[in-house]
Amino acid sequence: MNNLFGEDNQDNKEQNQKSNQKNQPEPEDFESAVDELEQKVMELESGNLKLEDTIDVYHRAKFLASWCYTKLNAIQGELKKLGLDKDGKFHLEDLDEID
Repeated sequence: MNNLFGEDNQDNKEQNQKSNQKNQPEPEDFESAVDELEQKVMELESGNLKLEDTIDVYHRAKFLASWCYTKLNAIQGELKKLGLDKDGKFHLEDLDEID
């Protein structure tokens, strides 16, 4: 669908999303990313932001959630859980995959 200027809205939307993701600063570590994400969610839930601020906060929160998921997914293969076999001996098992 075209906007008032004859531009395709879907193309603009995809370009803006890619631009927003590229301009986001990386968090220092996982914990700071989670803390910031929690703060952004509270800001969004408050309903006190102007429209443009809401959009900016949403894009940052989306970036942080994606960044955290990527970090968790990357380390998942390295994590093990302690299991107990039928003889009562401990052993390491792979974790279930993150959905």
